[in-house]
Amino acid sequence: MGRSMGSVSALELADRYPDKIKGLVVESGFASVTRLIKHLGLPSRGIDLEPLEQERVKRIRKISVPTLIIHGEWDNLVPLQEAKDLYALLGAAQKKLVIIPKADHNNIMFADPELYFETIQKFIAATK
Repeated sequence: MGRSMGSVSALELADRYPDKIKGLVVESGFASVTRLIKHLGLPSRGIDLEPLEQERVKRIRKISVPTLIIHGEWDNLVPLQEAKDLYALLGAAQKKLVIIPKADHNNIMFADPELYFETIQKFIAATK
């Protein structure tokens, strides 16, 4: 499981070690490093981010393990579109995107705890 910035590491591991991972959970993660840098207003002038972006997309498309993406509807830190794009890019045949209504980046687990934990529980049970 990878949350927010941790999604980068989780996606990397799922790409590199698909035979050792039964499933992947991405919470509040993102598909595009470049868009996130721009969205957050981080300095990037003079840095060629395109090779990083291309490599990231290539890796995401190669991921084949069952994947659950959970994202808050009102996440302003990592916009919901990032989760939708990640879902669309994933190479996994078994993938699911769950949007937690009225949740933002930091209260996703508490906005609807029943939906949040039930979703994860069902995903784990299905990947055993």
